[in-house]
Amino acid sequence: MGVTLSATVRVSVPPTRSRVRRLILGGALAAVLTGGVAVAPARAESVSAVSAGAVSSAPALAPAAAPAAAASSRAVSMYGRPRSGLAWHSGIWTGTGMSATRTIAAERWAGRPFDFTTVYPAYNTWAEMAASDWIVQEMAGWKGRLAVGLPLLPNNRRGQWADVTSGRYDHVFRKIARDLKAGGRGDAAIRVGLEANGDWFAWGATYATAPQFRAAFQRVVTVMNAESPRLTFWFDTSSGFGLPGQRTRMDALTVLYPGDRYVDGISMDHYDFWELTAKNSLSFAKAMKPTKGPGLADAAAFARAHKKGFAVPEWGVHGASFGGGDNAFFIGKMYEFFRANRDVLVFECYFNEPLSYIRNALFSPVQMPKAAAAYKKLF
Repeated sequence: MGVTLSATVRVSVPPTRSRVRRLILGGALAAVLTGGVAVAPARAESVSAVSAGAVSSAPALAPAAAPAAAASSRAVSMYGRPRSGLAWHSGIWTGTGMSATRTIAAERWAGRPFDFTTVYPAYNTWAEMAASDWIVQEMAGWKGRLAVGLPLLPNNRRGQWADVTSGRYDHVFRKIARDLKAGGRGDAAIRVGLEANGDWFAWGATYATAPQFRAAFQRVVTVMNAESPRLTFWFDTSSGFGLPGQRTRMDALTVLYPGDRYVDGISMDHYDFWELTAKNSLSFAKAMKPTKGPGLADAAAFARAHKKGFAVPEWGVHGASFGGGDNAFFIGKMYEFFRANRDVLVFECYFNEPLSYIRNALFSPVQMPKAAAAYKKLF
């Protein structure tokens, strides 16, 4: 809802109150990756709606004293030992104009390799989604892994779930998987229908449309997995937003969940804005389990309960008027959260975007100097 990307044009979309919840991306996204071998679980041959998963009773935070070897086991088992040197895989979105060149520049700035970079294809139409092989070309020469934000519907087909569930556009998802594999990115981490609970995307689900979302997710996973079995698939939501029409604050996780057979990991995006702003330890703790919907602590517990990996593919400070600004405290608390959950955390990616809708870049340009210093010191 913030950045619109296409193969040739990158523009900013002005915020609205509903979209501002996610303002962090919008108009477009993509798919590719490189790196170690990821082993995905066996998946169903056909697609059917799945009943909602159970709410986890596991603690929100892992014991801080967990042994280092156990702490990194989930990250290592899924994607190999992190190049970054951290106990989990660490990554970045480099900003509008994503490319291998910018990602390598970000590595020089950070003083270490990144394990992941976040990417998105254009998705105004089905044809535009199908023509997303340019992302593989843009990222050629970078040795890390791609976390792909994969739309379930294009902008001009909002809420048209039958496009996917009927199989009419299987060829689009099949081509994306083939392009990834052909480009040496056949082991990408795919965020299917990213931020599924948000009303800012064409595929945004509600309590009423949850069955259609689950069926669409299952079908896309089945199609793409058949083309490239090393792909891993992530169930992705937005922190604190809840699910439109929800009955309980956990519905965004429990009601939308497509089922263990179709999911390798549970992921959630989180930003320092609105009621999630971290002003002190108490407000940060509340942001981890917000009142309106599930937060990062809930997602980590849900991942443990389902014996899945956990990831935060987008996170960052926020420079808009409703954001926390140059908040080094937030960076520190996020690092603490990652450390505390390193038993289940597989990867995280800072969302570095200089455009005015969020204006939170830590590098090139440095818009948040205090946050940037904290990030370089801790990460």
